[in-house]
Amino acid sequence: MNARRRFRPWLAAALLAAGCIAQKPPPPQATPKPRPTLPAFTGRCIFINTIRDWKAVDPFHVLVQTRARGWQWEVVLERRCNNILFAEQMAWLGELNQICDYRRDSIAVQGDRCMIAAIHPWAPNPEPIAPPAKPAAAPRPGPTPTP
Repeated sequence: MNARRRFRPWLAAALLAAGCIAQKPPPPQATPKPRPTLPAFTGRCIFINTIRDWKAVDPFHVLVQTRARGWQWEVVLERRCNNILFAEQMAWLGELNQICDYRRDSIAVQGDRCMIAAIHPWAPNPEPIAPPAKPAAAPRPGPTPTP
């Protein structure tokens, strides 16, 4: 038997064994965390020169008071604005003396610039509505006195 013939069965067995060995499946890829959806812009603007006061509720929301009484606007930020809770001063960055939610206007606080995602009219939570009162129970008929 020549060398080729002796080699063929071993080659076939080696190829068969290599084909039967299952390859490890690739490790599952980590699913990306869904990005929180931003509120849709409303097309609202606030004139900067009418802003009298502001109050950061959390790193994502700022309440704005204009010349009228009370807090009228809620400004929702595009991302977390870390320094806004402790800021004593704030710069409103917009065009034509306005901040708008559709133009990528922003708020600047110490070391941070935060884009505006939406501007909504704001009103404090109304008083909770009391449940309707139950109707008064009718008196039970008692024994009737006999004459």
